[in-house]
Amino acid sequence: MRGVVVLLVCCLAVVASPSIGWAWAPPVHGNVRSGIRCYENLNYSCAVTRLTRALEDHRSKRQTLTAGQQLVVHERLAFSYASQGDGEEAEKAFGHCLDLQLDYALDASVISPKIYKHYAAAVERHVMERMDRTPRSSFTPEVVTPSFVERGLLIIDRPNVAASGPMLSGAGRHELNAELGAMMLFGADAERFYPGVGVGLQYVHAVTNGLEVEGVVHFYQHLYAANDLKAGYSGTLYNVDVGVGLRTGIRLGRRAIFVFGLRTGLGMMGVENLTDSLGAFVAIPVGVDVAVTPGFLIGLSVAPTITTGQDVNDSLAASVSLPIVTRFRVAF
Repeated sequence: MRGVVVLLVCCLAVVASPSIGWAWAPPVHGNVRSGIRCYENLNYSCAVTRLTRALEDHRSKRQTLTAGQQLVVHERLAFSYASQGDGEEAEKAFGHCLDLQLDYALDASVISPKIYKHYAAAVERHVMERMDRTPRSSFTPEVVTPSFVERGLLIIDRPNVAASGPMLSGAGRHELNAELGAMMLFGADAERFYPGVGVGLQYVHAVTNGLEVEGVVHFYQHLYAANDLKAGYSGTLYNVDVGVGLRTGIRLGRRAIFVFGLRTGLGMMGVENLTDSLGAFVAIPVGVDVAVTPGFLIGLSVAPTITTGQDVNDSLAASVSLPIVTRFRVAF
């Protein structure tokens, strides 16, 4: 009967573990068994004492634990430390879990945030330590960046990040952005042409964790709105902007980013062709992007724009517009 009870306790420990992927033997050693029992009875100080003793016995070779048994012990230690409010020790214990199993993971939907935040911090520390340990050539130093998945963990799944933390922490140094939306016109242009539709492309490079430079191209077209269009004349206004810009932002929780910046460059407008009016533009883009998956964001942006150039009378004229676009961002 005693053997049946021991087997049942060990099976429950295995089922309760959120880790999947190890084919390890049940932890049946005395201190492991009693430590898990203490944990299941919510006696966390007892669990810490027993499980720590089990690890000491393993290190001194008095008892041998398999890799899977060590994983269970460190995981239960992490849970116990977190439940006691000892975040530093909990992170260390989760770090040992990651050392034993590189793809060790907890499900945030079933694990208490009180515990999960220490796991997330341990993942970040583990990534940075791996980067520091990466061998580098003494002749051609290389820049070691986290993998795509690791970048995703840093930018999205780190619940203890400050709400006003850096926008690009771990997001990847390069981005391609695509925009699709409408352009509103103001002043005399609004009387002659309908709001237009258009597209935009941007290449973005992160200079620092909070500052990006971008190259932008936007194309919009507007249909003639007045009723005095002469026969044989085009009724479509074309607008192209080609320029560069700077942008930064503020994190809004775990997945949202408030982005704002400044753009300037060459502005072209024309009815017959794009070179009817050559000038310059200045825009202030503002928007919010939400991370859907690691490295992929969708957002909404507006960019009040002033375009200056010569009119048909060779006088300096200005056109005011407001692009309203949906933005798709891919980081790599």
